[in-house]
Amino acid sequence: MEIKQMNTTSQKLTGISCYFSMFFVIFSVPLHAEVILDGSTGTTGSLAGPDYQITESLGQRTGNNLFHSFEHFNLLNAETATFSGSTGIRNVISRVTGGQASSIDGTIRSTIPGASLYFINPSGILFGEHAAIDVNSSFHASTADYLGFKNGERFESRMATANPVFTTATPEAFGFLGETPAAIAVSGKVNNVLEVPQNKTLSLIGGNLDISNSSLYAPGGQINLVSAGSAGEVSINVSGVDTTSFTKMRNINISSAPDLPGNSIDVSANTAGRIFIRGNQLVTENTRVIADTVNGDGGNINIALTGDFTIKNTDNAAAASNFKSGLFAHTFGTGNAGDILLNINRLELTTTARVELIAQSSGHSGDLLINADSILLRGSKSSNPGIVSGSTATGNAGKLTVSSRQLELSNGAFIDTFTTDKGDAGELIIETEVVKIHDSAEINTVSDSNATGSGGNIIINTGVIDLYNAGNLHSSTFGKGNAGDITIKSTLLTANNNVEISNRVSETGKGRAGNVLIDAEQIFLQNGSTILDTTEGSGHAGDLIIRTDTLNADQSVISNTTVNSGHAGHLMIDAQQLRLSNGSAIASTTAGTGNSGNLTLNTEHLDISNTSSVSNLTLSSGNGGDLAINAGSLDIHDQGGVLVTSLNAGDSGNLLINAVNLAVHDQGVISSGSFENPNVFSSPGKSGNITLVATKSIEVKDASIASVAFNPGRDGSLQTNVGTSRVDSGNIVINAPHIQLSDNANIFSNTLNSGHGGNLKINADSLVLHNSSISASTQGKGQAGNIDIMANDILLNSATLESTSSLNIDVADNFTSAMSGNVDLEVSNTINIRNNSVITVTTQKANAGSIEISGTGIFIISEESKILTSVAGGNGQGGDISITNPVVSIDNSIIKATAVAGSGGNIDVTGLVFESPGSQIDASSARSMDGLIQFKPDTTISGSISILPGNYVKASELLSERCASRSGSISSSFVKQGRGSIPARPGDLSPSNYLDYTTRNEISHHSPASINAIDSDSPASNGNSMTSDLTRNIDSSAENTTRDRNMQNKPLHLTALSSVSGKQTLCNHQQ
Repeated sequence: MEIKQMNTTSQKLTGISCYFSMFFVIFSVPLHAEVILDGSTGTTGSLAGPDYQITESLGQRTGNNLFHSFEHFNLLNAETATFSGSTGIRNVISRVTGGQASSIDGTIRSTIPGASLYFINPSGILFGEHAAIDVNSSFHASTADYLGFKNGERFESRMATANPVFTTATPEAFGFLGETPAAIAVSGKVNNVLEVPQNKTLSLIGGNLDISNSSLYAPGGQINLVSAGSAGEVSINVSGVDTTSFTKMRNINISSAPDLPGNSIDVSANTAGRIFIRGNQLVTENTRVIADTVNGDGGNINIALTGDFTIKNTDNAAAASNFKSGLFAHTFGTGNAGDILLNINRLELTTTARVELIAQSSGHSGDLLINADSILLRGSKSSNPGIVSGSTATGNAGKLTVSSRQLELSNGAFIDTFTTDKGDAGELIIETEVVKIHDSAEINTVSDSNATGSGGNIIINTGVIDLYNAGNLHSSTFGKGNAGDITIKSTLLTANNNVEISNRVSETGKGRAGNVLIDAEQIFLQNGSTILDTTEGSGHAGDLIIRTDTLNADQSVISNTTVNSGHAGHLMIDAQQLRLSNGSAIASTTAGTGNSGNLTLNTEHLDISNTSSVSNLTLSSGNGGDLAINAGSLDIHDQGGVLVTSLNAGDSGNLLINAVNLAVHDQGVISSGSFENPNVFSSPGKSGNITLVATKSIEVKDASIASVAFNPGRDGSLQTNVGTSRVDSGNIVINAPHIQLSDNANIFSNTLNSGHGGNLKINADSLVLHNSSISASTQGKGQAGNIDIMANDILLNSATLESTSSLNIDVADNFTSAMSGNVDLEVSNTINIRNNSVITVTTQKANAGSIEISGTGIFIISEESKILTSVAGGNGQGGDISITNPVVSIDNSIIKATAVAGSGGNIDVTGLVFESPGSQIDASSARSMDGLIQFKPDTTISGSISILPGNYVKASELLSERCASRSGSISSSFVKQGRGSIPARPGDLSPSNYLDYTTRNEISHHSPASINAIDSDSPASNGNSMTSDLTRNIDSSAENTTRDRNMQNKPLHLTALSSVSGKQTLCNHQQ
């Protein structure tokens, strides 16, 4: 068969490889033609050329085998060596024993029908640029030391022995005895071809193999390339090529000149054949290894190396755009393509190198299996290497399986699975210790716009996955087909600098997006990195699930989103530690008619800081999902936030937080809101409810917890005269043993339209507000929400509890219900309202709500604090105020229920009331009926509270009035014992109104003076001593007549169960 030109270009090669140049030096290939018989098989001597006839009679036939032995065998250009023989010969076995390499620049031909030709020269073989193989069957060229047969016998190739072995057995192995087998080279100039007939085998088996500017072609057959580097046997059988007996392998180089790319190792046919490559290192440059099939099932490309496999393409951009080096196994018909199997140490693809398996008809493409220590795909600015499995028709794409210690994709390199028609894209499975994807490199699975087939799944099991500089993982659908899932299981996942892990339905997509599942011990996202599961079309997005011990997001986003009619999926994160910083976000969002999914976070510790947020957002008519956070500790600070918000017609979801400890501080926020878009002519959606449950404490410091409904006008102004839009703000429910608000912290529910404000419900053991507020308000036509608090203890210090309506609308306008909400406090122990604190329910003109305070403990309001229900103007009625506590202390504070044109509210106080002179209780109306003020029972100790001086006591003034008898004597004492420092409880018996005192010394008195005892059990904060009927007066007639002179010079001690005051001085006179 003649040499074929695969390119018609007239360009000449400027040189050949360095390795091929060395070939001439090492083997001293003769440059003259000679075919010389060595006589070991019969005849000896030289044959006449240039058309050398090698007949059957010149060799030795044994059974179906014909043996020939040559001392030298070389062919020049245009020369031919023709082997001939009788029918029935199946194998022509020739050897060259003279110790020189053979140069074949002519044609080796066999005219024996069906006979395979074996050409063996242990000193080396060179096929020149004009070399051709013209045989009727298979051709095997080898530098083996012997040819092994099925019966175990050998045909030695190194020397012409006197009694060579001639056997009838079938050849099956090429044997090597030394450590440096000779090389085989194939060198062309215009992409010459060594070819065998359909379904036959072409083998090059030796030491180093070098194929330059030449192609090997065995359509539907088999190509074997083996480079041996030690003693051993190459066995060829039905299952393939076995080189396991070798301890060392040599190298294979297959290349084409940069200006003449087009080398190929090709077994393509209607039924593609197989390719086996064995060696140490393999380099293919500007070369294709191809096993394309049509209607028959194709064979495999099977490459096993002890070293590296490098696939390169020319750096010339123009040539690279027209030719791609690599491995290719396609199907163009009903047949299934074969697999590509790589067992190597290292795989490297550069420039536009490819590994491709594509189904282009009804047949399925094969699978790719790569087993390597390391895999590197490295692109450049103008060209990108890739591994591809795809379907462009009804056949399915094959599976890609990568197993390695390290996989690295860089500079635009990619691994893709895709479908553009009815066939499904292939699945990608990566099993590796380390995955690196960086500098715009990508792993993709795609279902294209015209496809109904599904995209493939991406499954990555690794120790470390490192994505940086726009290194991405994508799964997407642009048509009716579904996108595949992305599953990552790793010890560590890092994403830095604009990385994206996404599963997406495009704008034209009708299929579903796949799920994203990440299971990693540690996850670090930085500098604009994102993890997304989103739909931009009518197809639904998938779920996004992350399980990890630690997740840190810095300027990064994790999101489940819809911007069209498709619904977003659910987003769930399970983490031991979860930190969001510097504007990071975890969000489930709808910006279309589709609904967003639910967002659930389960974590031991969640930290949200520096404008970061966890949110479920509604930006259009789709409804938002719920947001649930279950945490051991939740810390929201430095403008961090947890939000459920509607900015359009869709309803926002509810917010539920379950935590052990919840801290919101430094302008952090927890919020549920509904805000109408002024550019959209539709009613805004409902605001969701907020439920906060903490098993230990909730601390809010310089921060907010809010539920808001806002309905602006089209120009951004507040709409107060249009009743078509009604949006209720959500409720806020908080349950925790200890709740503390400080430094301008606030919890509020607010509506700015005709909808009702949400209710605030708080259940706590202790509630403490320092310079903070809890409010429910309305600035529109809607009614403000109620504030309901149940607690054991409440402390308000410069704090505010309020339910207010600031809309200037009157009850005459048919708004007869209370526009402000009610405030209801149920406190079992103590409520302490001090330091200008305010509890208020106010409206502008409508009816004010009520304030109800009840409990079984002590109620204290002091230091200019206020409890108010008021109507600023109009006909609205003042709200009622009810206080029910066993003890009510009102110290320099105000309780008022007022109105203007409407009647004042009623004030009802039940309990023992202590009211200071500076306090005020008022239930009045400026122009209508005053409200009623009732005390139950009708008992008060008003006016009986003494206010102690606030100045410091001068000790010198006290000492200056000492009794004369005490001067220079041992001092006596007066002790108020009470109940042993145990405070009285409701229901206990009261102590006697009289004080009994005894002394064995004479008591005298000098007017005017007094003995005062201050109750040490009374609160230190007020410093008062109660002096009512409980006081025993000591006047001038009170003198003890009992004397005991034995007690002289002893101190006098008085003990009081209550307090004592008098107009005289009680002295102890010493005798």
